[in-house]
Amino acid sequence: MTPSHPAAIVALLLVLVAAGCGRPPAAPDAAPLSREEVEQNLQAQAGELGRAVVAEDHERVAGLTHPELVKKLGGRDRYVQRLGEIAAQMKAGGFRMAAITPARPSALAETARKWFGVVPTEVEMTGPGGARTTLRSYHIGESGDGGRAWRFVDANGVNGDRRKLTLIIPDYPADLPVPVSPPPQ
Repeated sequence: MTPSHPAAIVALLLVLVAAGCGRPPAAPDAAPLSREEVEQNLQAQAGELGRAVVAEDHERVAGLTHPELVKKLGGRDRYVQRLGEIAAQMKAGGFRMAAITPARPSALAETARKWFGVVPTEVEMTGPGGARTTLRSYHIGESGDGGRAWRFVDANGVNGDRRKLTLIIPDYPADLPVPVSPPPQ
Protein backbone atom coordinates (compact mmCIF):
# COMPACT_ATOMS: atom_id res chain seq x y z
CA MET A 1 0.00 0.00 0.00
CA THR A 2 1.57 3.31 -1.04
CA PRO A 3 1.25 6.53 0.98
CA SER A 4 -1.10 7.87 -1.73
CA HIS A 5 -3.63 5.09 -1.02
CA PRO A 6 -6.56 6.61 0.93
CA ALA A 7 -6.56 3.96 3.66
CA ALA A 8 -2.81 4.46 4.18
CA ILE A 9 -3.24 8.22 4.43
CA VAL A 10 -6.10 7.88 6.90
CA ALA A 11 -4.19 5.31 8.92
CA LEU A 12 -1.17 7.63 9.05
CA LEU A 13 -3.34 10.55 10.10
CA LEU A 14 -4.99 8.47 12.81
CA VAL A 15 -1.61 7.22 13.98
CA LEU A 16 -0.44 10.80 14.40
CA VAL A 17 -3.61 11.85 16.15
CA ALA A 18 -3.64 11.02 19.81
CA ALA A 19 -5.47 13.43 22.03
CA GLY A 20 -6.76 14.41 25.37
CA CYS A 21 -8.90 17.13 26.69
CA GLY A 22 -6.39 19.83 27.62
CA ARG A 23 -8.34 20.83 30.72
CA PRO A 24 -6.43 21.78 33.85
CA PRO A 25 -6.10 19.04 36.46
CA ALA A 26 -8.82 18.84 39.07
CA ALA A 27 -8.22 20.39 42.45
CA PRO A 28 -6.79 17.84 44.91
CA ASP A 29 -9.95 18.08 47.03
CA ALA A 30 -12.35 17.60 44.10
CA ALA A 31 -14.98 14.94 44.73
CA PRO A 32 -14.33 11.69 42.87
CA LEU A 33 -16.36 11.13 39.73
CA SER A 34 -18.71 8.20 39.39
CA ARG A 35 -17.81 5.50 36.89
CA GLU A 36 -20.63 6.79 34.67
CA GLU A 37 -19.22 10.35 34.75
CA VAL A 38 -15.74 9.04 33.92
CA GLU A 39 -17.17 7.09 30.97
CA GLN A 40 -19.12 10.15 29.76
CA ASN A 41 -15.99 12.32 29.93
CA LEU A 42 -13.99 9.72 28.04
CA GLN A 43 -16.53 9.55 25.20
CA ALA A 44 -17.08 13.32 25.09
CA GLN A 45 -13.38 14.08 24.88
CA ALA A 46 -12.88 11.49 22.14
CA GLY A 47 -15.59 13.48 20.33
CA GLU A 48 -13.59 16.69 20.83
CA LEU A 49 -10.66 15.03 19.12
CA GLY A 50 -12.81 13.91 16.20
CA ARG A 51 -14.22 17.39 15.64
CA ALA A 52 -10.73 18.94 15.70
CA VAL A 53 -9.42 16.42 13.16
CA VAL A 54 -12.38 16.93 10.79
CA ALA A 55 -12.05 20.73 11.08
CA GLU A 56 -8.32 20.41 10.30
CA ASP A 57 -7.62 22.43 13.41
CA HIS A 58 -4.07 21.11 13.70
CA GLU A 59 -3.16 23.47 16.54
CA ARG A 60 -6.16 22.24 18.52
CA VAL A 61 -5.30 18.62 17.77
CA ALA A 62 -1.74 19.25 18.93
CA GLY A 63 -3.05 20.90 22.07
CA LEU A 64 -5.13 17.81 22.79
CA THR A 65 -2.46 15.24 21.94
CA HIS A 66 -0.75 13.02 24.50
CA PRO A 67 2.51 14.86 25.26
CA GLU A 68 4.62 11.69 25.12
CA LEU A 69 3.40 11.00 21.59
CA VAL A 70 4.05 14.59 20.51
CA LYS A 71 7.57 14.29 21.94
CA LYS A 72 8.21 11.02 20.08
CA LEU A 73 6.96 12.59 16.83
CA GLY A 74 9.47 15.43 16.98
CA GLY A 75 7.76 18.00 19.19
CA ARG A 76 4.73 20.23 18.83
CA ASP A 77 5.86 22.28 15.83
CA ARG A 78 6.84 19.21 13.83
CA TYR A 79 3.61 17.45 14.80
CA VAL A 80 1.44 20.37 13.64
CA GLN A 81 3.46 20.56 10.41
CA ARG A 82 3.02 16.83 9.75
CA LEU A 83 -0.74 16.99 10.37
CA GLY A 84 -0.95 19.79 7.80
CA GLU A 85 1.09 17.79 5.28
CA ILE A 86 -1.18 14.77 5.66
CA ALA A 87 -4.33 16.89 5.30
CA ALA A 88 -2.91 18.51 2.15
CA GLN A 89 -2.00 15.11 0.70
CA MET A 90 -5.52 13.85 1.36
CA LYS A 91 -7.10 16.91 -0.29
CA ALA A 92 -4.81 16.60 -3.30
CA GLY A 93 -6.04 13.04 -3.74
CA GLY A 94 -9.68 14.12 -3.47
CA PHE A 95 -10.20 12.72 0.03
CA ARG A 96 -11.82 14.41 3.01
CA MET A 97 -12.58 13.39 6.57
CA ALA A 98 -16.34 13.83 6.92
CA ALA A 99 -16.86 12.75 10.54
CA ILE A 100 -15.20 10.92 13.40
CA THR A 101 -17.77 9.63 15.85
CA PRO A 102 -16.94 7.97 19.17
CA ALA A 103 -19.12 5.19 20.56
CA ARG A 104 -19.60 4.28 24.18
CA PRO A 105 -16.30 3.06 25.69
CA SER A 106 -15.85 -0.69 25.28
CA ALA A 107 -13.39 -1.06 28.17
CA LEU A 108 -12.67 1.00 31.27
CA ALA A 109 -10.36 0.33 34.22
CA GLU A 110 -9.15 2.23 37.26
CA THR A 111 -5.75 1.73 38.86
CA ALA A 112 -4.43 3.33 42.04
CA ARG A 113 -3.47 6.52 40.19
CA LYS A 114 -5.18 6.55 36.78
CA TRP A 115 -8.13 5.61 34.62
CA PHE A 116 -7.70 3.87 31.27
CA GLY A 117 -10.29 3.25 28.58
CA VAL A 118 -10.92 2.11 25.02
CA VAL A 119 -13.32 4.06 22.79
CA PRO A 120 -14.51 2.58 19.47
CA THR A 121 -14.68 5.23 16.74
CA GLU A 122 -16.23 5.41 13.30
CA VAL A 123 -14.32 7.45 10.71
CA GLU A 124 -16.35 8.54 7.70
CA MET A 125 -14.53 9.93 4.70
CA THR A 126 -15.29 10.92 1.14
CA GLY A 127 -13.18 10.34 -1.93
CA PRO A 128 -13.05 11.26 -5.59
CA GLY A 129 -16.41 11.25 -7.33
CA GLY A 130 -18.29 11.36 -4.03
CA ALA A 131 -17.23 7.86 -2.98
CA ARG A 132 -17.75 7.28 0.73
CA THR A 133 -16.09 4.85 3.08
CA THR A 134 -16.27 4.11 6.77
CA LEU A 135 -13.30 2.99 8.83
CA ARG A 136 -13.53 1.61 12.33
CA SER A 137 -10.86 2.43 14.84
CA TYR A 138 -10.28 2.81 18.56
CA HIS A 139 -8.86 5.48 20.82
CA ILE A 140 -7.00 4.24 23.87
CA GLY A 141 -7.35 6.77 26.66
CA GLU A 142 -5.49 7.65 29.84
CA SER A 143 -6.59 10.03 32.62
CA GLY A 144 -4.37 10.99 35.51
CA ASP A 145 -6.91 13.25 37.24
CA GLY A 146 -9.73 10.93 38.21
CA GLY A 147 -11.34 10.70 34.77
CA ARG A 148 -11.83 14.42 34.20
CA ALA A 149 -9.29 14.97 31.41
CA TRP A 150 -8.27 12.27 28.94
CA ARG A 151 -5.35 11.77 26.57
CA PHE A 152 -5.63 9.34 23.69
CA VAL A 153 -3.52 7.16 21.43
CA ASP A 154 -5.16 5.88 18.25
CA ALA A 155 -5.08 2.10 18.11
CA ASN A 156 -3.97 2.17 14.45
CA GLY A 157 -0.61 3.40 15.66
CA VAL A 158 0.04 0.31 17.75
CA ASN A 159 -2.02 -2.25 15.78
CA GLY A 160 -2.61 -4.53 18.75
CA ASP A 161 1.03 -4.43 19.90
CA ARG A 162 1.06 -3.87 23.67
CA ARG A 163 4.81 -3.19 23.61
CA LYS A 164 4.31 -0.25 21.23
CA LEU A 165 1.46 1.10 23.36
CA THR A 166 3.52 0.97 26.54
CA LEU A 167 6.16 3.17 24.89
CA ILE A 168 3.52 5.94 25.12
CA ILE A 169 1.44 4.72 28.10
CA PRO A 170 3.86 2.64 30.23
CA ASP A 171 1.36 1.67 32.92
CA TYR A 172 -1.49 0.56 30.64
CA PRO A 173 -3.24 -2.28 32.52
CA ALA A 174 -2.39 -5.80 31.39
CA ASP A 175 -6.05 -6.84 31.63
CA LEU A 176 -7.30 -4.15 29.19
CA PRO A 177 -7.34 -5.00 25.49
CA VAL A 178 -5.09 -3.39 22.92
CA PRO A 179 -7.56 -3.42 20.04
CA VAL A 180 -6.81 -3.93 16.36
CA SER A 181 -8.83 -1.85 13.90
CA PRO A 182 -10.62 -3.86 11.22
CA PRO A 183 -9.84 -3.24 7.53
CA PRO A 184 -11.81 -0.50 5.69
CA GLN A 185 -15.31 -1.32 4.49
